[in-house]
Amino acid sequence: RRLMAAARALREDGTPPPGADRPDLYRVRTCQAVLPPDADWQEALGDWHFARGTDYPNSLVTGVIDR
Repeated sequence: RRLMAAARALREDGTPPPGADRPDLYRVRTCQAVLPPDADWQEALGDWHFARGTDYPNSLVTGVIDR
């Protein structure tokens, strides 16, 4: 319903869809990894998770489950 309402608003009024002005919100990847107990996940996986890089951080991960 929300998608259809946004499409109608764009067609009829030229109202941009919600989030169209913030594409950075959509640059998030999922990932799953086993990190050392003392590792900060945001520091270890941040560049990958927020799509700031293309290389998976293998050097920080002790065992990759899925990528």
